[in-house]
Amino acid sequence: MDNWTRYFSQRILDRGRDYYKSGKVKGYISTEDSCIARVLGTHVYNVCIQGLKKGRIRINCDCPYAGDGMLCKHAAAVMFKWQEEQHAGEIENLSYSLKTDPEKNYFSIGSILRKHEVGEKTIQEAMEIVESGDLTIERHSLGYATTGRGQELVISFGGKLQGNREYPVSVSVFLTKDRLLSKDCYALHDSSYRYSYYDYNYNQLCSHVVALLLLADEYIAKYNPGDDTDYLGSQMLKSYRKLSSLQKIDTTTEKEKVVRLEPKLTLGDRTNFGKLNLSFKIGKDKLYALRNISELMEKRENAEGYKLGKNNMISFMDEDFDEESEGYYELMDKARANAELIAQKVGEIRGYYSGEGTTIKDKLELSAEILDKFYEMAYGRTIDFDEYARSYGASELKRIKLADGKLNIDISIQSFVDDTLRNNYLFDEDNSKTMLTRPAKASGKAKNSKAAGAPSGLHIIAHLPDIYKGKDYNYIIDKEKGTFSRIADLSPIASMLIQNARDNFVQFRIGKNNISEFYYRMLPQMIEAPEITIDEDYDDIKNIIPPECEIIFYLDANEDNIKGRVSAKYADEEHFLHQLTEEDYPLPAGRDSSFEQEAVATLIKFLPETGTAEDTFYAEKTGDAIFDILSSGLKEMMAIGEIKATKDFERLKIRKAPHVKLGVSVESGILNLDVTTDDMTQDELLDLLESYRQKKKFFRLRNGEFIQLEKDDTIEELLVTMEAMGVSAKEFTKGKLHLPLYRAIYINKLLEEHDDIAAERDKNFKNLVRNFNSVKESEIEVPDSLSGVLRGYQEYGFKWLSTLSELGFGGILADDMGLGKTLQVITFLLSRIQEAREQKKKLTALIVCPASLVYNWEEEFKKFAPSINVKTVAGTQSERKKILSSKTRPEVMVTSYDLLKRDIGSYESLEFDCEIIDEAQFIKNASAAVSKSVKIINSKTRFALTGTPIENRLSELWSIFDYLMPGFLYTYDRFRSDFENAITKYKDEAITKQLRNMVGPFILRRLKENVLKDLPDKMEEVRFSRFEPAQRKLYDAQVTHMKKMLESEDYKSGKDRIKILAELTRIRQICCDPELITAGYKGESAKRTSCIELIQSAIDCGHKILLFSQFTSMFELLEKDLQKLGIEFYKITGETSKEERIRLVHAFNENEVPLFLISLKAGGTGLNLVGADVVIHYDPWWNLAAQNQATDRAHRIGQTKKVSVFKLIVKDTIEEKIIDMQNAKKDLADAILSGESKSLMNMSKEQLMELLG
Repeated sequence: MDNWTRYFSQRILDRGRDYYKSGKVKGYISTEDSCIARVLGTHVYNVCIQGLKKGRIRINCDCPYAGDGMLCKHAAAVMFKWQEEQHAGEIENLSYSLKTDPEKNYFSIGSILRKHEVGEKTIQEAMEIVESGDLTIERHSLGYATTGRGQELVISFGGKLQGNREYPVSVSVFLTKDRLLSKDCYALHDSSYRYSYYDYNYNQLCSHVVALLLLADEYIAKYNPGDDTDYLGSQMLKSYRKLSSLQKIDTTTEKEKVVRLEPKLTLGDRTNFGKLNLSFKIGKDKLYALRNISELMEKRENAEGYKLGKNNMISFMDEDFDEESEGYYELMDKARANAELIAQKVGEIRGYYSGEGTTIKDKLELSAEILDKFYEMAYGRTIDFDEYARSYGASELKRIKLADGKLNIDISIQSFVDDTLRNNYLFDEDNSKTMLTRPAKASGKAKNSKAAGAPSGLHIIAHLPDIYKGKDYNYIIDKEKGTFSRIADLSPIASMLIQNARDNFVQFRIGKNNISEFYYRMLPQMIEAPEITIDEDYDDIKNIIPPECEIIFYLDANEDNIKGRVSAKYADEEHFLHQLTEEDYPLPAGRDSSFEQEAVATLIKFLPETGTAEDTFYAEKTGDAIFDILSSGLKEMMAIGEIKATKDFERLKIRKAPHVKLGVSVESGILNLDVTTDDMTQDELLDLLESYRQKKKFFRLRNGEFIQLEKDDTIEELLVTMEAMGVSAKEFTKGKLHLPLYRAIYINKLLEEHDDIAAERDKNFKNLVRNFNSVKESEIEVPDSLSGVLRGYQEYGFKWLSTLSELGFGGILADDMGLGKTLQVITFLLSRIQEAREQKKKLTALIVCPASLVYNWEEEFKKFAPSINVKTVAGTQSERKKILSSKTRPEVMVTSYDLLKRDIGSYESLEFDCEIIDEAQFIKNASAAVSKSVKIINSKTRFALTGTPIENRLSELWSIFDYLMPGFLYTYDRFRSDFENAITKYKDEAITKQLRNMVGPFILRRLKENVLKDLPDKMEEVRFSRFEPAQRKLYDAQVTHMKKMLESEDYKSGKDRIKILAELTRIRQICCDPELITAGYKGESAKRTSCIELIQSAIDCGHKILLFSQFTSMFELLEKDLQKLGIEFYKITGETSKEERIRLVHAFNENEVPLFLISLKAGGTGLNLVGADVVIHYDPWWNLAAQNQATDRAHRIGQTKKVSVFKLIVKDTIEEKIIDMQNAKKDLADAILSGESKSLMNMSKEQLMELLG
């Protein structure tokens, strides 16, 4: 009973299926011939069906719809239930012969068959078809489809059904893991098997489809295609396989560039006669036709062999394309990418895309983009050419050269008579017809078409060659010359014809009313176009051409108004024109009325008022009206006709901007600017600049002449110069202007960039600029004691500081962290101090820095310039006051920002030759007390050191320059309005450039990558700090305690020697932070403060840091500080698991976390942390070898940056002694730091006392 559905309407079947699927059939009982059930609806309805075996069914339901004699949805629901039971039994019987196993195979044919209405008869027929061999699988494909469940893996099978049929019939199925998405069968059936979704047979399968599914079952069981890998997973694996295959190739082997690709240009194919294609020959010595481009690309990418002939092969393992052929290969790659993109887009629309790419056989279609690239690659070459002929016989042109060529457009012009045009045909004298939609190209004169009656207009035909469009250019083939040429620089009229061409020609007609415009205005442009040849039959058209309309404008001016008239002249007849009114119609024949009214409209645009005579127009003689007609009106009128003006009108003029001279001179440390002009008075120049600043279109001189202000380079440059100097227009034009000398460099830069301003520079100014710009060649010599110590870039920095100082300027030394800014400054001060000593003078300098660096500066002076008298202004208030009030001051004072702020009153009476601030970002807030303090100091020269002149806002840069050279960047209010807002809010590039030009000469910044050749692999620096009183007291107490132990009888007898290690460790912990041994310690921690400042400075400069310590408890203290500052970090200790260590190392090397805390036990070996370029050793290590091993976590193979290593040491402590011992008494230092009791036992009392100090 397979065809029971024919008894029900489609609407009832659909509703019955919904009832059945939603579980509304209850209490189902069946026999061989009948079944009964209850169906839940509005009520519970009883259904009884009989005669199922005999095929003559009788259906009863007690619902009202069935009571009227209709078959209802309740009965249909029960029939679906019956069919399921019958079908399940049949499938179970069939399952013994199915090969696929849901446990082993991804695709399960059994699962799919169970969901469809397959009867016993259908199954039997399908098995017979399979056994007979009438149906075979012809194709299959595996890919991904977009379904209602998202991206699913799908497989399709296509078969051919032959049997006794005259022609084979196609059968296909398209299925997912457990669903049949679609099926098609083109065999004729007793009932419809169209398989439309809305067809009632949609859920039924014919015997041919079932047979194909049985064949698919065998294929799936044998080859087991597919698994649960999703689409993205398949793409990732595909990319990895390609990457993996490339990684297997020995990249150190140099491949021979011997493989050649020879291109061939083909015009047309079977489907498109006008398409350009590119095919290739490939080989080394002998060339072979390339049959499959996709296969070639696959072989090359996988470094495999590509077979050319029986005995020839290309091995892409050790052979590759030559340079020219590599370019052609890139075209193939681009074509493949384009094809795959199109296939993917089409697949998304259709819901299926295999992801396996597309196959390119023997030709590349020259898309617009590829055509442009191919022409540029092959330009100048002669290559093979072939043309697919529409009829039999091929083109005679076999070779073609890619060379320059010329576009030729032939245009013929004839008159036509309206009644000779019928049904789109042009009839000739003999009444033969030529089809207008595809005219033949005229040879010689165009064929004259005549008929009775006056001509109605002109018939224009333009013949163009075949044009092939690229992305940016067009191309033509000249078969006579054998060239393929790019056509560029087309005239506008030629471009217009190309855009309107159809089938290589443009055809249009011009009626009598528009002949004048075409003949006198458009046609002359055609004649002048170099690409166009006009075949003009004058005998045919001369009688239809009206006389030319000549437009004449008459202009006049009096004290109040500007007046004008316009006329149209035809031969000897002249007509003055006015705006047309209804009374003027109908218009007179033989006149170019549209052109006449265009001339009237042009005049009215500038003279909008009408006088008593309707042909006279005027405008009030205001500045705007005069300027508009002079600047724009005359040009527009001249484009249409001739202008005749009275002398009164001719007195109205627009003249050029004034010729301005800018005199620049230097006298007694003052920069003088003198602005002069011979063309106007200073007051007029002032008004001119103000008008330009207000963006007015013009400026009117007192003599009535106009100066056009829009985009005038001279005036613009004058205004830029004026604004850059921070002066008003009145100050700028009043005569000689006095400016600070630091403006000289920027003035010179402006004059170099704006050569429209005539500049006169005096000798002093030229010398100043020359000295500033030739720092490298400066004769300033490095002090003898430091000769050979400074690296190349440091010597340049020293000379730069010296040059600025000599010229009276300040500056920012903004070198990257670790490049030795301190050494460059010390060299500069040593040079200046030695020079002063030679002249029996005394030079004094003040250095202001963070508290943690005060003693570091002192140590650096002792190391590099011990001859300089240096004093740290630190200690108690009375100690500092004593130093500052002393009559004999040291040559260099070093103090902290905080102490300077406290002692500022004591500095008021002091004068310094030089003031230097280190870590200048400390004064980024201009209103802070510390910023005000450094600016109060009375000093002749000022410098700032910082690795980050701008951290967050431009105001920070202003504050530093306000310290260096007050007024250089104007007041902050003006700086904010002129620079900060324009740059940060509006990203104004011109203002950004202006600020860069102003401050650039006074900032010297070198990054490590800029000076790599001058740098060692790693740069080491000891960063000293000094105890505050509370920490010193605790340290001294512990040292005293240990000394007593050394003097005790127990130690002498050997009893207490085992405790020495513990006591030494406690002393070292106090150096790190007293809180390590004293809970609740509230005093200062010198090294901890120094460490945090160093970390912040390194992060601000964009560095990543490794921080090592032996004491994990020290990390707990540092973590509190880091969390308060919002600094992210990773941490590894001995308790960190191996897996977590690996994860953290990879993360640190790849992401932006700037800091890694590493304990001694965890980080000594096995870590590759090349993401870091700064290493900090918080405390001395047990030996130099171990310390260097830790440093090598960052400085090792794979590191592309120079590494800076900082050792944090507390001054006048056991740590300083250890550093000395590491250099002079390495074995003893190893013993102390290793904690080996045997070594310690062998240390004498005197050695331990020396260690404690």
